[in-house]
Amino acid sequence: MRKWLTVTRYVRAAIVSIRPGFSIALAIAVLMPVAAFAQLPLTRDDAVTPIEPVLVPVVANEQTVSTYMGKYEVTVAEFQRFVNATGYKVPQHCLVFSAARWPSPDNPGNWNDADVAQDPFQPVVCIGVKGAMAYAAWLSAETGKTYRLPSASEWRYAAAAGRKGHYYFGDDAASSQICKYENTEDEASTLGIQRDHNHRYRHQANCNDGATYHTVVGMYRPNGFGLHDMLGNVREIMQSCATKASTGNGCQHYDISGGAWHWQALAQQAEDTIAADFYGSLEGFRLLLEHKGPVTPSAATVSFQRSLKRAQRNARQQHQLMQATPVAPKQVVLRPLPDNRIELTWQPLAAADISYSVYRQIIDPTNQQGRITELIASGVTANSYTDTLSDATLVGYRVDANSATADSLPGAMVWYGQHKVYAVQERIQAEHYIDAQFAYSNQKGNSMHFSANPYHLYSAQLPFLPAWLSFGFNSASDECRQLTLKVRGEAGAQFHVWQGNHLVASVNLSGFDDFSLLTVDATLVASAQRLEIKAANQKWFELDWFEFS
Repeated sequence: MRKWLTVTRYVRAAIVSIRPGFSIALAIAVLMPVAAFAQLPLTRDDAVTPIEPVLVPVVANEQTVSTYMGKYEVTVAEFQRFVNATGYKVPQHCLVFSAARWPSPDNPGNWNDADVAQDPFQPVVCIGVKGAMAYAAWLSAETGKTYRLPSASEWRYAAAAGRKGHYYFGDDAASSQICKYENTEDEASTLGIQRDHNHRYRHQANCNDGATYHTVVGMYRPNGFGLHDMLGNVREIMQSCATKASTGNGCQHYDISGGAWHWQALAQQAEDTIAADFYGSLEGFRLLLEHKGPVTPSAATVSFQRSLKRAQRNARQQHQLMQATPVAPKQVVLRPLPDNRIELTWQPLAAADISYSVYRQIIDPTNQQGRITELIASGVTANSYTDTLSDATLVGYRVDANSATADSLPGAMVWYGQHKVYAVQERIQAEHYIDAQFAYSNQKGNSMHFSANPYHLYSAQLPFLPAWLSFGFNSASDECRQLTLKVRGEAGAQFHVWQGNHLVASVNLSGFDDFSLLTVDATLVASAQRLEIKAANQKWFELDWFEFS
């Protein structure tokens, strides 16, 4: 059970077969086809020589500087020299999310595995708190300087760079500017995960930063101090202890700051923690140097910077390919034809290498048809398609665009037909809703998951965005009934059933992983207004069906 809970904290739960995540950590993998360490030809001595970080002052007046911070997150290349010199062993049970792996404790990884270290200039991950601190101690001993991880307060000061907004570059309420500054959860992330794992997340920043997973450091605009990747790429482990161990002088949880590619961007002042014994591929670190006066880069640092520029050029080419993904077609129109045929037409895209995929959903309450989205045509080169149907109550279509790089984000579903209007004593399948907000069908299309975190935000800034479903319903009279539901969910989850402005019933869950039948008292009023099932607190649940008896 502990392993399962750890995975659910690490994976964004957008489908009901995976419980919603409650925390922050996540994993990374790299898509760039660059042979590991090929860009750093080393002599035997070079292979163990420390690479001191590229440093920037964290105050504006350089005459009073006493603290410097690494311009970049510590990379695989830098950490490799530490391992070469000391033989340091990192535990091989990292929870990895990459192009090759979906996070699972049954398929762990390590810091130098190919799918998390394809390029030596990506941030090193899977090293945990102990690995980050051991590296800082080694670098200090080798150089005679005081290198360490920053505290949470030092990091936040450096991240803000004198700005008071949500991010160091502004508030970005539309999430359309973040991709210029950070590798965050965006269109590239959504499209890449769909390509690699056949799983499509439903929300992301409204831009494309070019990277699906973590990428080479320093690819985006820096903040006012010249620091890169402070709110994206990978999360950064702090030296400050958030929770002391119950016995002894140890620390159970350390502070962690910044954001990563897998989550919506975190405000620079937000707080969060990481367990002292946790190893994940979303967490890395950068260093702080306590030093008065100017600093002079070492020869190894200068060589590192030259090689990093080459790596950034290569990565930029890969990003540009991912940023060339098409948009979904606009103006999809349905037209009924004789013999149960439906013609779809849409506005064609201008690019020469575009084809289209057509998806269909059928809702048929008479045979309990689930709400499964099925691909019915691919490689369509015209801007039209004709489908033949058997009798169905309601059918929806979606048209996506395809290029050599990736599929588009999903287009809007266009519907033909009428939703069923239910009555008392009829079983209502949750997936036969009319409208929905933040509620999603599971992979089998036969139940609906009410998300507690629809925009995949970190727990430190999690707003309450209640999920709901609405159904056609007609009650002939005012009456008391029993409401029976087949449901499962988190302990303490609560939701309400509304009939227009009338509260029909309140439902509280004690918490169970498997679907169970639950019966509560309900009061109906004579009305043809829709029924609405709406989350009443910030806990997840999943509904299969319900009925009034």
